[in-house]
Amino acid sequence: MRQRFSHLSGSLAAALLLTGLAFAAVPPGEEDPTVDTDRDQTSVTPRVTPQGLEFQRLTFISPEEWNTPNPEYRELLQRIAAGTASKQIMRRYWWLHQRLTPFTQPIPSQWRELGLAQLTTVDAPVTTDGFGTDAAQIPQTGRWLSFGPTNIPGRVTGIARPAKAGPGTALVALADGGLFLTSDTGTTWQAMTNREATQAAGSVAADPRDPRRWYLGTGEGNGSGDNYGGIGVLRTRDAGRTWLVSNKFSNSVRCLAVDPSNTQRIYACGDSGVYRSTDGGVNFTLVGGGLPAVSATKVVFRPDDPTKMFASFWGGSPLYKSVDGGNTWSVVAGGLPASGQGRTDLDVCRANPNVMTIVMEAGNGDLWRSIDGGAVWTQVATAPNHCPGQCWYNQVVAIAPDDCNTIYLNGTSGYVTRNAGANFSQYPEDNSHTNIHGVHVDHHAIAAFASGEVIIGNDGGVYYSTDFGGLWTDISQGLPSSQYYGLCGSDVTADQIAGGTQDNGTHQRLGGNWRYVLGGDGGMCGIGGSKMMAEYQNANVQRSLDNGNSFQDANSGTSFTEPKPWVGIIERDPGNADTLYLGTSKVYRTTDFHNTVWKSIHTGSGGSYVGGIAASPVDRNVVWVGYENGTFIRSTNALATTPTWTDVRGTLPARSRRRVVPHPTSATGAWVVMGGFGNPKIMFTPNAGASYQDLTGDLPDVPVNDLVVDPGDLNVLIAATDLGIYRSLDNGAHWTGFSDALPTSAVIELFRHPFDGALFAGTHGRSAFRFQPASAGPVAVPDGSVIAGSQLLAERTFDGSLWLRWDTQKCTAERYHLFYGALTDVQTGTYSGALCNLSRGGEQVVAMPGAANQSLFMLMAGATAAGTEGPHSFTSTGVASPNSGVGFCGVTGHTATATCP
Repeated sequence: MRQRFSHLSGSLAAALLLTGLAFAAVPPGEEDPTVDTDRDQTSVTPRVTPQGLEFQRLTFISPEEWNTPNPEYRELLQRIAAGTASKQIMRRYWWLHQRLTPFTQPIPSQWRELGLAQLTTVDAPVTTDGFGTDAAQIPQTGRWLSFGPTNIPGRVTGIARPAKAGPGTALVALADGGLFLTSDTGTTWQAMTNREATQAAGSVAADPRDPRRWYLGTGEGNGSGDNYGGIGVLRTRDAGRTWLVSNKFSNSVRCLAVDPSNTQRIYACGDSGVYRSTDGGVNFTLVGGGLPAVSATKVVFRPDDPTKMFASFWGGSPLYKSVDGGNTWSVVAGGLPASGQGRTDLDVCRANPNVMTIVMEAGNGDLWRSIDGGAVWTQVATAPNHCPGQCWYNQVVAIAPDDCNTIYLNGTSGYVTRNAGANFSQYPEDNSHTNIHGVHVDHHAIAAFASGEVIIGNDGGVYYSTDFGGLWTDISQGLPSSQYYGLCGSDVTADQIAGGTQDNGTHQRLGGNWRYVLGGDGGMCGIGGSKMMAEYQNANVQRSLDNGNSFQDANSGTSFTEPKPWVGIIERDPGNADTLYLGTSKVYRTTDFHNTVWKSIHTGSGGSYVGGIAASPVDRNVVWVGYENGTFIRSTNALATTPTWTDVRGTLPARSRRRVVPHPTSATGAWVVMGGFGNPKIMFTPNAGASYQDLTGDLPDVPVNDLVVDPGDLNVLIAATDLGIYRSLDNGAHWTGFSDALPTSAVIELFRHPFDGALFAGTHGRSAFRFQPASAGPVAVPDGSVIAGSQLLAERTFDGSLWLRWDTQKCTAERYHLFYGALTDVQTGTYSGALCNLSRGGEQVVAMPGAANQSLFMLMAGATAAGTEGPHSFTSTGVASPNSGVGFCGVTGHTATATCP
C-alpha cells in the first residue's frame, strides 16, 4: 500500500501542497471526526496528514451517505472528513461506496449463501450447436480456464504447514482466492477450495497430529474495503478433497489455533472476540471468562503446557492470559500499556516458552519482549518503525522455534533480529517483481520454522527464505491471485490484454507472457494498437505509445482541484482507438490519445463520481454517462467541441450506475447496471430513456459489477457479480450459473475481446479467466491423448466418496462420463457401469462405485451435449490406448491401496 512509483504526476504533486479545501463535511450532531471510532483502529489517535488532507479534498461525501446503517462506512466518512484518511481508508471507502448506495439498507447477512444455490444451477443446452440460438455469438457451453497472470500474485492472508510435512510444504490462504497447497516450495500449486461457497480467507491452520486435517478461516479481516466476509470455518479431514463448514459465527476469521493437547478444541479470532469449538470445528461459540467482546487477532498456547494461553486483540484491548485452558482470563500487565495498543500480534518461542513477544499498532509498531512467561515486559527500543501509519492493516510477528533470539517483525516492510533486538536487518524489497531476492511490502502472514526456514505472505504473494530472511525467493510464481479492478483488450491482436490490480499495479499480457508495466494501485485501461492508456490510484492517468514499455503522465487537461475517485473510468470509443473518455467527477475526452490535453465535456453532477461511460458502436456521437448519485445522461454530439447532454434517467431508480452497455445495432438502446444490494440491478431502454424494462428477474441479490450482452442474440445476458457469473437466456426473466470451473471469487470485469470476441473475466483474487467453448462433436479426453500428459486423479474421501480431478485446461467436451470396473477386468478391456455428467470443470466428488473391498480402475470419456461419447478403452496392460480417452488404473477404491496389474 505504500507508494511504489518514483514518478508523481504533476496534478498529484501540486495537490499534495493543498491543505484546506474540504469537500466532505461532518453533518450537525455527528461525533467529532478527529476521534477515531473505527473498530480496527479505536485505540490509536489518527493524525491529520498531508495525504489525509489530499484525500479529504478529493472526496465527495453526500448528506445521504451519513445516513447509512453500516457503522464501518460511517467511520470511514469521519476519517476522510477529518483529514486523517490513508490509502487503505480510501480504498475501503471506494469499495463500500459502490455496494452501499443508495445508503438506505445494510448488507444482507446471508447474501452469499442465498446466491450460491442459483450459481451452481446450470442451463440445459437448447440447441445442438451449443449456442442459445442459431444467431448467438457466445457459446452456451464450455469452461472458464485460468488465463493468468500467475507470476504477479496478490494478497496472502495466512500460512500453515500440515503435520509431518517437510520443508517446502505450505498451505496458503488468499484474500479472495481460497486455499492453495504447495509441496515443492512453490514449483507447483494446487487449488483446494474451488468448489466452496467462498474464496475469501483470513487464516489457515493445520491439525498438529493429523496431516490430513486442515482448517480455513473464511472472511478476510485486514480492514480493507475489499475484504469480503466469510461463512465460518471450513474443515477438511481428507487433505482438501472435501470440506465441511462450521456455523457462521463471525464475518471474518483472523486467526485459528488448534489445541495441541486436545485437537477437538479449536480457537478462532472473530469480529466480536475469541471463539472456541470443542467438537473439531463443527460449532464455534464466543469465549467469555473475562475476555473483551472486541476483534481478536491471535491466540497462542504455551507449547509445554497448553492450558496456559494468551490472546491479543484489536481496538485498544490489552493482552489477556488464561491458566485453565481458556475458561477464565485476566489482563496481562507487567509493564505493557493498559490501553491504546491498537492492532496487536504475538508469539511464543517453542525452544523456551518463557520467551514471548508482542507487537502493537501504538507508536507505528512498538515491540515488547518477555523472558519470564509474560510476567514482566520490556519494550525493544531498537525496533524499527516497520508499519508507519498502517499497522492496523499489516502487522505480524514470529519467533524462530529453535532460536528465541531470532524475531521476525513484519509490517509495511519486514525486519529480522538475530540477537533479541540489539539490532535489526531489513529484508531486501521488490515491489515490481524484478529483484529475485527481494520481497513485496505490506505483510499479513508468517510461518517460522527451525534452521532459518521462514515463509511470509504479503500483498505481493509468498516468499521463502532458508537463511533467516537474508535472501528471499518468490515461490508464488504460479499462484493465480491478482486482484483486478479492470481489464481491457487490444483491437489488433487476440494475444494482448491488460488490467489494473490492487497494490500490484497494471499488468500486460503480450506474446503469451504477463509482465508488470505500471506501478501503484492499478485501475482501468484502454488499448489501441501499440498504445495503452492506464491509471494508478485517484484516476492518475498514464499513457504508453510503445506497447507498455514506457509510460508518460497523461493528466494534463484535467483539473488539479477536482475530486477524483480511487479508480477512474477509462472507456475507449469502439470506432476509433485514439478517442477515449475519462470519468472522474467530470467527463473528459481525447480524440488523439492525449497528444493534446483532455477536454472537459461534462462538468459533473452535483457532488458525485462517474460510474460508467459507453460510446455507441452504431453512432460515435452517441455517448451515455452514469453517475454514482443516479444521474444518467446521453449526448448525440459527443464529438462536438461543446457536446450537449440530455437527462435520460426516466424511471431509473436513484441508485449508482456501475456500467452502461450500448446496444450493438441501435443508437437509442442501452443496458444500465446498478451497483450494490437491492433491486433493480439491470435495466434496458430501447428508446433513449423514454422507458425502461427491469431485467433483474430472479437474479440473486448479489452486487453486479459488469454485464455482457450477446450481440447475436440480445436475450442472452451475462452478469459478473461479487459471487461469480450468472447468465440469462430469456432477456433477464431467469438467471442461472455460468461459472463452470470458475471459483467463487468476485468478478469485477467481464468483456469480449475487441479482436476476436473471446470472453474474459477479471476476478478480485484469482487473476483472469478465459471462457473455453466446448467441442461440438464427440471427443476423447482431451482430443485423443491423456490429459496434459498426466493421469486422471482419483482418491477416496474421509466419508467413502470418490474425489476426482482432471485437467480443466485441456478438457473440451461438453460433458464427461466416468466408467469404472474391477482391476481384474482391465486385462479384458471390459468395464461395468458409468457415472455421467461430471461438471465444475475438472473436480468432482461422486458416490463410490463398485462393491465392498474392491479395487477399481477409472476411465473418463468426453461426450457431446446429447451424450455421444468419444472413443475410450484400456489396453491389456492396463493403460489408456492412444486416441481412446484417459484412464487411471489402480486408484483407491474400497480398499486402502491398489496397484495396476
